[in-house]
Amino acid sequence: MESQPASNIEKIKKQTVMVPSVVAIIAAILLCVSYFLPFTVAKDDSIVTSQFAQSFEIYEGSGVTASDLANPSIITWARFYKAYCDRLEKSVTSDLNDYSAVFWLIVVSGALAVLALLFALLRKATPTALFALANLGLMLLISQYFEDYGPVSSGAASNWAFGHVALLGFAAVLVAAGIWLFISKWRQKHLALGQQQ
Repeated sequence: MESQPASNIEKIKKQTVMVPSVVAIIAAILLCVSYFLPFTVAKDDSIVTSQFAQSFEIYEGSGVTASDLANPSIITWARFYKAYCDRLEKSVTSDLNDYSAVFWLIVVSGALAVLALLFALLRKATPTALFALANLGLMLLISQYFEDYGPVSSGAASNWAFGHVALLGFAAVLVAAGIWLFISKWRQKHLALGQQQ
């Protein structure tokens, strides 16, 4: 007699939480993958699209070539900004600059995406939603910098690419999925309590 309600509770748990859990996991995986997609794309008249310049390193020892900046992912932009900061540190007049801040914003946003994925896999609704929301906020901040002063600003050499839309879109979907998961778990808890009574 007691085993029937217990099995019903387990069935309710699985049905109520399964879909938002799967959506959150998929969105988190796609968010992490988006860091490797082209974030910007160079305009046709840009020097980085020139065959002559493509093999040249942007900064000596950086490992970032002109061809890397033709369709760079946000990770490539982080490498570029890091190389620029390292170059400034070697100069006599080095000080804190926007490039250093953007590099760390990209690193922290990537860490937040990985944490959101971890908590999505663990089906923890609140941390998933919070890390995804923080990631989305940082990505919006990075995007604003790119539009105001960076490679997609007025007269600059690049336009937005699919990776930019994917990063913002999947972060927003992950926030929504985290909230959905939270609501589903709350409903599951109350349905289970109702079954026990």
